[in-house]
Amino acid sequence: MSWLRELTWRGVAQRYGSHAEYPEAVHMIHHELAIIEEKNFPGYFLIVHDIVEFCRRADILCQGRGSAANSAVCYALGITNVDAVAMGLLFERFLSPAREGYPDIDLDIESGRREEVIQYVYSTYGRGRAAQVANVVTLPAALRRPRRRQGAGVLARPAGRVEQEDRAVARRAPRSTGCPRRSQRWRASCSAFPATWASTPAAW
Repeated sequence: MSWLRELTWRGVAQRYGSHAEYPEAVHMIHHELAIIEEKNFPGYFLIVHDIVEFCRRADILCQGRGSAANSAVCYALGITNVDAVAMGLLFERFLSPAREGYPDIDLDIESGRREEVIQYVYSTYGRGRAAQVANVVTLPAALRRPRRRQGAGVLARPAGRVEQEDRAVARRAPRSTGCPRRSQRWRASCSAFPATWASTPAAW
C-alpha cells in the first residue's frame, strides 16, 4: 500500500499539479486510497499499473476503459486518461466498500502487439500465476444481443424458444452433440443482424 501511495502521489503531481492547485483531486485521491486499502486491493492496482507502464516503455498502444475511468487513482497512475474529478464521476460505481469482489480494470491493447504484453506478464509473474480466460457466447445469448439495436421485444421470445428446444433435445438424447434444427434456423436468421459487440479470443 505504501508503494501504491508513492506512485499515486507522483502521478498526482504530474496530472494535477500541486495540492493547492487542485484540492478537489487531492481530497478524492485520499478517499479512493482509503477504500483501496480497506478492501486490500493495492496489489491489483500495482499489477495493472505495471502492465500499462510496460506498454508505455515498449511503445504499445494501451488504454484503460470502462468503470475504471471513474477512478482518480487510475487517472493519476496513467491507467486511464479521463480526469474523473473534473468530469464529476462517481468512484463507487467502480469500487464500493459495500460490494464484494475485485474492481474491473479493462485494458485495450493494440491487437498486433498483444502477444508481447502476454509474454511480459508470463515472464514477470510466472506462468503458474497468470491465466488466459475465454469468453464463450451461447446461441440464446447471441440471439438476445441484437436487441440493443433492434429493440427489446424483437428477439426475446425467439431466444426463449431456442432455449426450450435445446433443453427438450437434451432430455430426449442426452448424448447428442448436434444442433437442433430450430436452433439452426434461428442462427441463420440472426446472421442478418448487424454486429453489436466486439470480443477478443482471450482476456487476461
